[in-house]
Amino acid sequence: MAKTVVGLFDNVSEAEAVVGELTELGIPRDQISIARQDTSSASGTTTRTAAESDTGHAGTVTGATTGAFVGGAAGLAASLTSLAIPGFGPILAAGPIIATLTGAGIGAAAGGLIGALVDWGVPHEEAEYYTEGVRRGGTLVSVRTEDAVAERAANIMDRHNAIDVDQRAQTWRQSGWTPRGTAQGRAMAGAGSTGGTTETTATTATTGATARSSDVGRTTDRGEWKGNQAGGDTTKVPVVEEQLNVGKREQRQGGVRVYTRMTEKPVAEEVTLREEKVNVERRPVDRPVSDADLRNVQGEKTIEVTETREVPVVNKEARVVEEVVVNKTAQERQQTVRDTVKRTDVQVEQLPGQETRSGGMSNPDFRDDDYRDNYNTTFAHSGMTWEQVRPAYQYGDELARDQRYRGRDWSTFEADARRDWDARHPGASTWDKIKDGVRHAYDRAKAKLS
Repeated sequence: MAKTVVGLFDNVSEAEAVVGELTELGIPRDQISIARQDTSSASGTTTRTAAESDTGHAGTVTGATTGAFVGGAAGLAASLTSLAIPGFGPILAAGPIIATLTGAGIGAAAGGLIGALVDWGVPHEEAEYYTEGVRRGGTLVSVRTEDAVAERAANIMDRHNAIDVDQRAQTWRQSGWTPRGTAQGRAMAGAGSTGGTTETTATTATTGATARSSDVGRTTDRGEWKGNQAGGDTTKVPVVEEQLNVGKREQRQGGVRVYTRMTEKPVAEEVTLREEKVNVERRPVDRPVSDADLRNVQGEKTIEVTETREVPVVNKEARVVEEVVVNKTAQERQQTVRDTVKRTDVQVEQLPGQETRSGGMSNPDFRDDDYRDNYNTTFAHSGMTWEQVRPAYQYGDELARDQRYRGRDWSTFEADARRDWDARHPGASTWDKIKDGVRHAYDRAKAKLS
């Protein structure tokens, strides 16, 4: 099953890097579409007439191919073509989007880029956002591929700073931009869609996916938001939240290794040795023979005198003179593990002609009259209208029904509530102006639920 992955980029270099990685992923370059404003015509770029164009649709193709893209998208650059979209102006495009824009008269209708995106399964409102982004100088990259590859393609776009078009559209609205409207957009896109209106095309399209910087790794299946065909209009939006589980494992970080070996070293020690030596001396004498002399010369005698001397005797004795003790000591320490976890944030937007409760946990029994008195005493003299304060009461009622804050004191989660409010209402924060209304509604709903 095929999905369309779309990303809008502020910088051409980011779009080039995306195209390069998509081709490395194995997606053929002729399946990658690019669209951006054509500013080259103002600088004298050579153009072809409608009769010379390859499409045969008068007034659609006005420019020749151009080499605006370089780097990772160099292979695709050669096929960039300048298209004139009435009501929009000239754009540079490459890939399958050219056939979509120039086929069946789409290129001849105002808002043809919107129709092309809707024809691929992109929701009409988002298609308007992407078209306005291209009008303001952004570069649109889209690819239609199988589910498994679509997820990886969306990750590539997010990694290269794909614009969060929902958030960017909020900024445009604050500066005065207004979408052309759902009904008008359907009519314009339907004029050029093959086989009927845009609504029918979007419904019967296999799937539709968009890539945004805030929706990392996510593609949106267009068909899932049409409700249960057999059981009504109820659609369940799962809120997925990661939880941080910290475990322990042993990691080798060093130690000691003890070796033993025998070595020899020379030693010296002084010792006194005794040595004997026999001396034989002949002395001439002249005296009379005595009796003793006669006794000594009688018979045969042998006289032996021996010599002795002392020699050193070496004896070695092994003794333990030192001990090397190796042991381990263990100690415990506390460490704080910090990481980030992902959570699905569901934002509900008011559509024209349809009243939608704020937040994701609306109370069908919410009554404006329950809070009129508080508004008159707290906000009536602040310059804020009831329509400006009413979302604060709805938000406080929602917080009281949120399981995350059940049984908790207001002071323990006010900071979280403020962050959530600011995320829903980007721009200048209004929390300090409306927080008393939020607190009043929270306390009131909490008392009713307890």
